[in-house]
Amino acid sequence: MTRPDRWPELSPAALEPVWDLLRTHAAVTVVDCGSPLETDEELQYDTRAPQRNGATLSALAAADVVVAVGSSEPLGMQRLVHGLAALDDVVPTDMTPRVVAVNRVRASVAGLRPREAVADALLRYSGVEKVWLVDWDPRACDAATLAGQAVGERAPRSAARKGMQAVAHAARAAVPVTAPQ
Repeated sequence: MTRPDRWPELSPAALEPVWDLLRTHAAVTVVDCGSPLETDEELQYDTRAPQRNGATLSALAAADVVVAVGSSEPLGMQRLVHGLAALDDVVPTDMTPRVVAVNRVRASVAGLRPREAVADALLRYSGVEKVWLVDWDPRACDAATLAGQAVGERAPRSAARKGMQAVAHAARAAVPVTAPQ
């Protein structure tokens, strides 16, 4: 989609065969869902009415693993806690494995021991026992952006890249093993 106002053109029913096709042609597919998770309950009585978040809900329903990402700033943490609660209503953790990641981790917004502070907050407010952390590395991220490259290409030893790599490995490891068909 080239513009966000075109969301009504992307229905959940139209996406179902896309998810099946992607499974046959790619070992891993990543779908970035940045929209809210509400289901437009007032429109549910009419199956022809478009749902604003239909594409997101369809992607989550088809997911083998959900990676929930938030930012370590106080507002970002608050949004992540609320987002995880909303995600529980849409995709229960007992149905689909979840990897929780927090990026931009740094002492200036999370305190003297930012990694522990972030992990403690998520355990306390969301019951998240394992959180994957991506350290804030603006130099590497900015250099990659300026060069039009991935962080791994531009700064392979960057702390941010190492954190992203750990999140990717955790997501891959969380994929349920299925019997051959």
